[in-house]
Amino acid sequence: MCHWIWYSATPRRRSPADLYLSRLAAWARCEIQSTGLSKSHILLASGADCAGSRCSAGSLRSSIVSYAEYAPGWRAEFAVSTIDAFSALHREGIFVMPNPWDRGSALLLEQMGFLALATTSAGLGRSLGKDDQQVTRDELVTHVADLARVLSVPLNVDSERLYPDDPGGIAETVGMLVDAGAAGCSIEDYDPATGSIVDVSAATDAVAEAARACASSGIVLTARAENHLYGVEDLNDTIERLAAYRDAGADVVYAPGLVTAEDIQRVVSETAAPVNVLALPFGPTVDELGAVGVRRVSAGSALFNAARRTLRDAARELLDDGTSNYAV
Repeated sequence: MCHWIWYSATPRRRSPADLYLSRLAAWARCEIQSTGLSKSHILLASGADCAGSRCSAGSLRSSIVSYAEYAPGWRAEFAVSTIDAFSALHREGIFVMPNPWDRGSALLLEQMGFLALATTSAGLGRSLGKDDQQVTRDELVTHVADLARVLSVPLNVDSERLYPDDPGGIAETVGMLVDAGAAGCSIEDYDPATGSIVDVSAATDAVAEAARACASSGIVLTARAENHLYGVEDLNDTIERLAAYRDAGADVVYAPGLVTAEDIQRVVSETAAPVNVLALPFGPTVDELGAVGVRRVSAGSALFNAARRTLRDAARELLDDGTSNYAV
């Protein structure tokens, strides 16, 4: 048996997950004092049994931190599943989850104090010389494992449609992502092969299949309604889809492309589920999104695109003018 809980690594502010840890810490102290555990058993745990086939070193990658001295010579240490940590972040309040595209950008964002990160399919594709929706499943899984290996915070995965046409389909993809160290994954209802939004019934079936696959590990599933990225400005249909995906087992719902606080508030109110919002230029601020009940804000490929523009503009100066003022 090995169980895992949220960690506390010099947090910059009290997050919902930190409050969750405080409650668990009180329970841990009680357990130590009442059971007389030996020093070798002080690695405490709470969560899902990880004896199953998916409990690899990658999926249980955790941060071990010294938390408190409970008795002379005893140090209580907490091993934390990033899956449990990520789930806890969605319980109350709002958090920002930016999207790195490689190890360097991921470590920079973690060091800045973000409580969770997410991959970006467009950023990853372009960093590989491809584009959005062109990354193979193996490339994505390799990327997730590469980031998870160096991060302590939870990593969510922009996993497009979860590769239903690859061997083993959606369920196998979820398992591969868990083994790679993902704390969350997403499934979307746009099919690039047909260039269209998938029928709501078929899309809901896919979400249900993903939810069943996620259940054994507890990995957080986000279901996306892509209408507003592809010119379908039908908010009623978007909300109906998100509600269906919630009922099919999605933990979080997400409609990228919403731009007004009023529309976002409708989604929050009518889906009654944790909602992710894509941060957009001139859109609501994080505080404004929190005020209408949004749980999570992501950046998509925006940070990658901003970095690429900076690189291009600097290189253009060097090529055209022969100067390096960009480095000032």
